[in-house]
Amino acid sequence: MGDFNIDFGSPKSSRFLDTISACGFHTGISQPTRVTSKSSSLIDNILTNVNTIDAVVVDSSGILLTDM
Repeated sequence: MGDFNIDFGSPKSSRFLDTISACGFHTGISQPTRVTSKSSSLIDNILTNVNTIDAVVVDSSGILLTDM
């Protein structure tokens, strides 16, 4: 577990994404998680070594509540 301050939606993240993929990990979120009227970013990431993820897709940004 860790916190990566990397925008996975940015072209600059490709080297990091290649590295985690080579280690058998996949990203769980593919849409921007921070959206404003002027920008968007994909900074709230989930990495897993499970091939399939059952997820609910939400069409808007908001607050994520968790027990972690």
